[in-house]
Amino acid sequence: MKFKTLAIVVSAAFIMFNTTICDAQHHQSNTSNNKSEHYDKHHIDIFNGFTNILKQHITSYSIGTTYEYRFSNLIGLGIIGEYITSKADEFLVGIPMAFHPYKGFRFLAAPLLVYSEEHHEKTSHDHEVHKTEKEAHLLGRLGISYAFHVNHFSIDPEINFDFGNTESLGYGIAIGYGI
Repeated sequence: MKFKTLAIVVSAAFIMFNTTICDAQHHQSNTSNNKSEHYDKHHIDIFNGFTNILKQHITSYSIGTTYEYRFSNLIGLGIIGEYITSKADEFLVGIPMAFHPYKGFRFLAAPLLVYSEEHHEKTSHDHEVHKTEKEAHLLGRLGISYAFHVNHFSIDPEINFDFGNTESLGYGIAIGYGI
């Protein structure tokens, strides 16, 4: 059931982005005389911030990296890798679709695969038992950021909302380089 919900949300986001992209490309072709807007085709950044798991009221440190290939001034596709320090030690990987509507703004939507490893300690009769459970589940991510550029370097404050079997809010700063 959760997978179907995630698939519907990601599909709806894709359709919404696709419709917006067509309108924006039409507008861009009509105003193509302004060549002052520059973008880097390849961009990689390192994210440093926090993730707040909303229902459990837990905030954990997060570090990650994102690579994005820009097909045009408006559209990019990439890969995300992120590590969240928590009781579950979560690793996230995903493929974000990015939309750059105006200057440094970036909106993204991504399916995420989350790998976690939970450790449980139990005392049973006269000895302790350490149990490790490994899980993998699918989440979705919606995010927004704004890039401040200095030559090929960027500093991006960003906020991401992850949803699926848990909901979390990630926020922090990404420092990047583009070519």
